Amino acid sequence: MQQESSKYDAFIVKNILANNEFAIQVISDLEIIHTRSFVQPEYAEIEKLIKEKNIESIKKFRKDEVRRNEYLDIMTFSDQDKNKYIVTIYDSDELWQDPQVIEIYKL
Repeated sequence: MQQESSKYDAFIVKNILANNEFAIQVISDLEIIHTRSFVQPEYAEIEKLIKEKNIESIKKFRKDEVRRNEYLDIMTFSDQDKNKYIVTIYDSDELWQDPQVIEIYKL
């Protein structure tokens, strides 16, 4: 399982570095703070908490009532200048689909 987690983290780091507007060159302290099923209406609530920099509420955001085949991971990390960020990642059970960075938010 550790190897799968490391592979997933490496994929996310690669995507963040390739798709960011913040001149991020180095990523450290990558940590998942919440994982859940992806539910479009709830994403707006989560995004509001991110913009409010309310990490504790994100960590405690209500748990899934129904498991779906689409997932949302919310992770924090630091860049080369120790700036903090939150990144949202979409994933699904589709074998051909790799995880995708939805948005990077500077804290």
